[in-house]
Amino acid sequence: MFRHILLLVLMLAFSCQAFYLPGLPPQDYCRSGTNKTCLTAIQVFVNRLTSSLGLFSYDYSAFDFCGNESKPINQNLGQELFGERIKTSPYKFSFDTNNLCTEVCRRSYNSSDERLEFLKQGILYSYTHWWIIDNMPLSWCYETIDSTEFCTPNFPIGCYVNKAGTAEGACGINEAFNKADTFYLFNHVDIVIYFRPSLHDKGISRLVKATLAPKSYSENYCSGPPLAIPSKSEGMLNIPYTYSVYFQPEYNLEWATRWSYIFNSTQYTNVLWFSFLNSGIVNLFLLLSFALLYFRRIKSRIAASKQMKVVPVESPWESLRCDVFRVPPKPKMFSVFVGVGFQIFWTTIITLCSGALGFLSPANRGALGTTIVTLFVSFGSLAGYKSARLYKTFEREDWKSNAVLTSLSISGFIFMIFFAVNLIYWNHGSSAAVSAWIFAEVVLIWFGGMLPLTILGTYLGQRKAKFHHPGFVNSECREIPQNSCLKKPIISIILGGLLPFGTIFIPFFFILNSIWFHQYYTCFGYALLALVNLSISCGLVTILLCYLHLTAEDYRWWWRSFLTAGFTAVYLFIYATHFYIKHVEAKTFATFIAYFGVTTIMTTLLFLFCGEQPFIFYFFYRNI
Repeated sequence: MFRHILLLVLMLAFSCQAFYLPGLPPQDYCRSGTNKTCLTAIQVFVNRLTSSLGLFSYDYSAFDFCGNESKPINQNLGQELFGERIKTSPYKFSFDTNNLCTEVCRRSYNSSDERLEFLKQGILYSYTHWWIIDNMPLSWCYETIDSTEFCTPNFPIGCYVNKAGTAEGACGINEAFNKADTFYLFNHVDIVIYFRPSLHDKGISRLVKATLAPKSYSENYCSGPPLAIPSKSEGMLNIPYTYSVYFQPEYNLEWATRWSYIFNSTQYTNVLWFSFLNSGIVNLFLLLSFALLYFRRIKSRIAASKQMKVVPVESPWESLRCDVFRVPPKPKMFSVFVGVGFQIFWTTIITLCSGALGFLSPANRGALGTTIVTLFVSFGSLAGYKSARLYKTFEREDWKSNAVLTSLSISGFIFMIFFAVNLIYWNHGSSAAVSAWIFAEVVLIWFGGMLPLTILGTYLGQRKAKFHHPGFVNSECREIPQNSCLKKPIISIILGGLLPFGTIFIPFFFILNSIWFHQYYTCFGYALLALVNLSISCGLVTILLCYLHLTAEDYRWWWRSFLTAGFTAVYLFIYATHFYIKHVEAKTFATFIAYFGVTTIMTTLLFLFCGEQPFIFYFFYRNI
């Protein structure tokens, strides 16, 4: 059975290459005048503009590009929460009809125009376009230093040559970008669309690739020197926005794998496999330590007790059998933490399995956010059930307040941080700001969905029998002897999170890149493997440290076990702080609040997830 599970997990890891989703049908295109049921016009959609230097994204219209009258398209909840703002654009052309230098619009600015200054700031902070054709990105492909083609799903709005005359960013692609302290705007794009003709229906084709090359021209008809904008410009500035489009047949690409050329440019498979190998070695060491402890100490003592009529001299951990299941301090809050951790555990597992199977492809926009919200709300019943049964095990009967606390405490804390971060986005006019209607929808889902489900789960849980613990609990508390410094609770908690942190920090780096630098994350299979390794390491580390404290005659293991595994999140918060210091360029108060607000939400969820793992081990052991 274990070999079959391992084989399934490995197959899911390799499935990070399967990035298209059943249920997204292909669209057929044909030339105008063809008497077929197909589209003849190709519409370019524009999304928000993002930066790898600043954390705030902006709507397409914020930079005064062509198409301010564009209308937003309907988006799902995941797209709204993740800040996507897709709109139609004036870039629209006929299929298989080449256009050479078509003007879209013109913009004029004087030297004191605020729109021009905002455009310069966008160029300075390397903001990039995200354009979409037929639900796939319009990619910018260029050669790297080692003569390999690199394709990125976005392209810059311009580039800057600093006061020292050094070309920054995309200014290195053209030697004509050479004036010091000058901004260069990419106001022209050469679009190349590759289509695959149908082998069965002549005249019908499907789009399999779309690339563009950003260029800068200061004159009409897409010629002349680049459009240079001095840092201190004077007089009027006229900007023409133009494009050229070319169509080419492509027989080597399949429609189902048309995203592959983008993902192949961002491969980090070797790094992820190294991370998996590293965490596997850590878990192997923990398993060997656990096996040595169990077979040499615990199992032999249990066997001796069964075979001898005279009870042998007790080990320290055996003498605690009447105290070890004593009710911990603040049992209601502990039950809530364990219950919500169980909810997060299953939400994460199902989400990653769905992604590994291809259901959370980037082509299925917003699917990741929608799936997380839906599963988290649905699994509120599991949180209520687990919390109620554990609370009943602690001989407590106030299940109604336990249900409300399980539903509202952690979710309310996350909601308040999310609201505070959203205020920062609102204040800066960022497109990542969630509208009041979406907030109302989230609150409705929260109170209309999660709260009733949690109450239902709590009601069912309190009607079930409590978890049975072997032995009984003495009425009098046993005195705990003075222990060495290494056996102090705080020391073991701090040290306990180190090994689990070592199994997860490399995948966590790529997750941070995906969130803040707007990269596609598709290797859900590797993330699932990392999650399995994290769960195993959290459970084993906690068991070993718990045994260490029991041998020191300290029976207070409930909270300590949760905090030992959960302290992994503290290390990841420190690592995220290092990421902010090293990789985020625009360090302002607003970016600080936005970054650490989102990081706090992530680490809080991870704290509950990791803290839950020892109890998953425990309750699984009690049921086999």
